[in-house]
Amino acid sequence: MGFFTNPFAKNDNVNYDHVLVPLTEVNRHASVLQKAEIRRFSIATAGSDKDKSAEDVAEEAAYSPYTIEGLRFEIEEDVATSGHDTVYDRKSKIINRAIQDIGMGRYNWKLFILCGFGWMADKYGTHDLKLLYTLANQT
Repeated sequence: MGFFTNPFAKNDNVNYDHVLVPLTEVNRHASVLQKAEIRRFSIATAGSDKDKSAEDVAEEAAYSPYTIEGLRFEIEEDVATSGHDTVYDRKSKIINRAIQDIGMGRYNWKLFILCGFGWMADKYGTHDLKLLYTLANQT
């Protein structure tokens, strides 16, 4: 792949093999792994509940944060504890989980600060215009 790549050309996944990473090979953030260990421990200790079916216990025992089923189990558990079960809640929980997995690097913090200063300057700009407008109306 050259330096000047046509952005409008159709490309195959073969050209971008480093972008598509299988879920089993993903490096998850340390806080997410810690929550997964706590969840796995709570599942192991709560496995003796009599109101659960054998299928539920077997599914929870096979929990792994690196599978689609594990992600689905985490989202279902979060939805059950929050009490809100809408499509928006489920999508936002999936996006929040992805952002937690990515983490905040140096670039993200710089972008966050830069955007914050931009929003602050925008707010002060409109505030200054409002003050100038009131002063112009008084004269």
